[in-house]
Amino acid sequence: MSNASPEQKLAFLDTNTLHYVDLYLQRAKHDKMYPYVEFADNTSDHMCQVSRALRQLAKVLTEKKDRRLLVGYQSGVRALAFLRLREARVQYSPVSELELSMTRTQGSALVAAAREQIPGRIWSKLVTSEEQVKLWVKSHDLHEIRRGIEGLVKRLKEVHIEVTESSERMREIWDVARGITGLLYLSVEDCIIFASALVVSAEYLLTVDGYLKTIVNTVHNPRNKGDINVQEKLRLLVSDSTRLDPNTVIFPLAPHYSKKGKWRLQDAGQGT
Repeated sequence: MSNASPEQKLAFLDTNTLHYVDLYLQRAKHDKMYPYVEFADNTSDHMCQVSRALRQLAKVLTEKKDRRLLVGYQSGVRALAFLRLREARVQYSPVSELELSMTRTQGSALVAAAREQIPGRIWSKLVTSEEQVKLWVKSHDLHEIRRGIEGLVKRLKEVHIEVTESSERMREIWDVARGITGLLYLSVEDCIIFASALVVSAEYLLTVDGYLKTIVNTVHNPRNKGDINVQEKLRLLVSDSTRLDPNTVIFPLAPHYSKKGKWRLQDAGQGT
């Protein structure tokens, strides 16, 4: 059972955001960056720490000539700051754990194959072929990958972000996901993630996926008759599956991070 306060906002994280937050937390703990440093509990000092972390990341990764990781770390620290500033509790879909396991296993296979300098013709098969991935990944690799993913919740709790479960509502999530396929075009994974956010009444859905963000925000704030029709059908779908009053169904907002360094909650006219 969750000890979450009813006043706490619920933010749902998609797979990429979950990965970036975890990526950043592991780096920040090692390098003693935000939020593993003390700061005053006011917005100004909080955001100063975030800005400092972003500058520190850019400097370190530039010095190591590894700026390819910078965008991921930036996405992680910004999402983390959003959650902490709002004292939001977090949920994510079980499908995200499966996605993380699959992609990290594929990544491990690629690294192992690269060390052996495999012929170029094998590269195209390496990620798409389960047999090829199995050749390059050992049992202890799978164990370490799983242990790392299981440690994600602990890392979030270490920085005072409460994580609650959505897996016990999978039957409702599947019902809503199936209904979404008749209303919107989304990948299988994103369809389940959006359905999960709707079932648990999340106020926010944090994603770096531009297409998913557009879909979520269009449902949140429809601007034409077609979009309004989709929203109303989704409202009834969620209500039928969860037994919620249709008037209490929440459509999450997917915030934007502006070029000025602020989270923009478009329809609420807010920003950090």
